Amino acid sequence: MSQNNLKISDDDSRSDALARLLPLWPNELSDTSIAGRQRIVAVMARALRAERQRGRAGHWAYDLGRHAALARALTRERAELAALQQAIAMPKSKLPVA
Repeated sequence: MSQNNLKISDDDSRSDALARLLPLWPNELSDTSIAGRQRIVAVMARALRAERQRGRAGHWAYDLGRHAALARALTRERAELAALQQAIAMPKSKLPVA
């Protein structure tokens, strides 16, 4: 199994997986606040853009596995950020009852 074929399930494995993809410090990767996730999404979007540019240019350093892992991780992080923002924006009266 390639190191770029990543599955992210909990915070520890999320941080470990993102550490393989992004040049961020561990405390930045473990930050699950809205601001922390926005920073991770921004860094990840830049990394994906750079990887796409390498691929389109036919650069020798292009890595299809890294490209795919970045795309999957970015989609997942954006979804988690949107869910977090929606949960915070939802008034307490509309929260689902368990």
